[in-house]
Amino acid sequence: LSSITPEETKEMTEAVPRHTLGLLLSMRLGAGLWAGLNYYAVSPMRFYGGDMTEGVQSADFTLSQSFKLAGNPARLRFMVKDLLGSYFDFEDETLSGRRSYLTLQVDF
Repeated sequence: LSSITPEETKEMTEAVPRHTLGLLLSMRLGAGLWAGLNYYAVSPMRFYGGDMTEGVQSADFTLSQSFKLAGNPARLRFMVKDLLGSYFDFEDETLSGRRSYLTLQVDF
């Protein structure tokens, strides 16, 4: 049997952020048109086996339009991720930065 050392216990307690915050603002702008702003923050932490982070703050924006395409429900969505800039959330080398997506979903 193995035992956990005090150093391992300390490392695991840092693997959970002390504070987290998530806010979502969603608005209906018109017939089938929606906009949303999502804000997310966590206090400094160290993923188990990863690097220490200084905490993460991120914001995403989404604009979507629902409509019919060939009689089927569809949604066109534009999203911008990481409006507040770049951050890393596991290792220093894993940098997440601003990016945009345009998706089309059609339900058959």
